[in-house]
Amino acid sequence: MMIKLFLSIAIILLASTTAAAQGTFNDGVKQGRKDAERQWRNSGSDCGNIFGFQKQVDRNVKKNYPQSSNWRTDSYNRGARSGADEVVTKYEKKCLEDNPDECTDLGNAAAQEIAYAYCQKAAPFGSRPNYKKTCRQVAYGICEGAVQKNVQSSCNKKLTTSELRNLQTKCRGQVNSMTGGEDAAVKVDRHLRNK
Repeated sequence: MMIKLFLSIAIILLASTTAAAQGTFNDGVKQGRKDAERQWRNSGSDCGNIFGFQKQVDRNVKKNYPQSSNWRTDSYNRGARSGADEVVTKYEKKCLEDNPDECTDLGNAAAQEIAYAYCQKAAPFGSRPNYKKTCRQVAYGICEGAVQKNVQSSCNKKLTTSELRNLQTKCRGQVNSMTGGEDAAVKVDRHLRNK
């Protein structure tokens, strides 16, 4: 009987020291932030790595903070996941929202690769192309690429990525309104009906 009592007390003490050593949800948040910040520094703190950063952090969280059958452990681990996600969001905003240069560079790099692949092949053959439609489609892309530079030169304003994307979405309608495209006719018709 005395041995059972001693073992019960030992198990209770062991369980309480394990939970105390692990910490609370808030301790997990701090540890998750610390781990993700370390991973960012180890990746060179380079915005060029931002598109793979979430996966890198997720792998680390999955490995080091798995779900268990202990509610204290799970609470700490959820905190660590939340803290790590905060850091990912912080750097995604810094790299992709606060300054659109990364997105501009990505678009230019993609365009270079497309042009290179195209130039390696012979020009495609096909039926008679719709030159007006093709021209409009090219103009959409050129407008989207030029809008940032034109805003900066016209009103000396640096755009966020969201502002830039919002202005870029206007390119299709603007080009169509200038060339009498199908979308322009629908838009003008709707505008006239609303008057």
